[in-house]
Amino acid sequence: MATAHHPEHDGVCEHPVLVAVNPFELIRKYRCGRCGEVMMCACDEELGRRVLPHQLEAGTDLSTQGRVPVTAGFADRACAACRGDDEPALPVAEIRGRTSKIKRYYWREIQSATLLRFADWCDENGEGDVLAARTSARLEYERIEGDVLAEVKCLHAASPKYHYNDPSQEDVIRQCGLQVINVPGLYVKGAGRDRPLVVDGQRSSPEEFASVMLRREGFVVMRCESLPLQALYGVLMWLWVQDPSDPLGKPHYFGGREDLTTAPRWNGMIGTVLPDDFGTEGHARRRATQLDEHLDLLPADTAELLWLFDYWVRPSSTLCAYLWAYTPFDLDRARQLIEVLGASTTKRICRFLAESYWSRYLGWPDLFAYREAEAMFVEVKWSKDRLSQQQSDWLRANHTELHLPVRLMKIHRTTAADETASRVEA
Repeated sequence: MATAHHPEHDGVCEHPVLVAVNPFELIRKYRCGRCGEVMMCACDEELGRRVLPHQLEAGTDLSTQGRVPVTAGFADRACAACRGDDEPALPVAEIRGRTSKIKRYYWREIQSATLLRFADWCDENGEGDVLAARTSARLEYERIEGDVLAEVKCLHAASPKYHYNDPSQEDVIRQCGLQVINVPGLYVKGAGRDRPLVVDGQRSSPEEFASVMLRREGFVVMRCESLPLQALYGVLMWLWVQDPSDPLGKPHYFGGREDLTTAPRWNGMIGTVLPDDFGTEGHARRRATQLDEHLDLLPADTAELLWLFDYWVRPSSTLCAYLWAYTPFDLDRARQLIEVLGASTTKRICRFLAESYWSRYLGWPDLFAYREAEAMFVEVKWSKDRLSQQQSDWLRANHTELHLPVRLMKIHRTTAADETASRVEA
């Protein structure tokens, strides 16, 4: 939020309070809290007109994904930097190729500078469509991006614009009261990240190694991460998500899922119905009453909930396909979670996901293990591997809201003489 220090005059709004509609857009739109006008900052005009003209008519509301028309075009001193205020740190999520703090915190500066320099290169080389040229001249784009990244690193070292506020792994462990299971493991020298460990004479991944250790202690172990939770959500929440009385529900078509042969297709596309704000906090707020009613509808008895899950697999199939959680393997694991965790915990998970699906469906632990009346999620880390930002976010949310039992298993490097692992203390 940026605040001006100039009074209004002649009845013209000076836009004293401007709030970004969606701070994660490259061409940001700002809504005035006094007059309601929506504008862009003049400092983004060159980038917008040269490279991103399709982003100048409207923005997308962060909380609802609704379209927000621009009503006042470009305006001077609309952003915090142009008003002389500090810009808040808004790091983006970790993804492949974007795990460093520099790339996550300075994503907007890096993209903007890269696109403008690449546009200059396109002008010099007769490339008319800058965005299309990112594919046809990929190596040149990546070269420019590397130059920009190196410059941003130097600028940050000399005078940081943002101060990193991500908690360390140790902070997350301490704040969440996370129990750590320390296990020695025999590593293959120079094996890389794929299958670096040896267990029972076989090369294994860290997750396979951890599974063996847990099974030796009598646990039943299944691979977890996000897909079984996505399947659980798709099946049990489809009636709320795809409620025909929702005025924002519209047909959506998507491709892929070639192995899904049971879904009807139109011109090769699978169709489903989704509200425009699906997966956002705004969706849950807008339909809070219906969400409560739907969760009350779900049986409190685990056996009855399992029956309902089986009954709803077919009508929820296109939503599950949209969520990439549609295979029999995904559905079987979702059913297993319900059976072990019980109806009450399952319904709590459904609410947790419904309240902000897109920000909460990732980061779930690697494994789910149970024996008799004991169950736990297990995040596995090998040697010097660290928690990702998504995993840290999930652990903190679990600590404050879900309260699911979770452990961190650390596999420490040993020599062949120390191959026998210590017993797991659950």
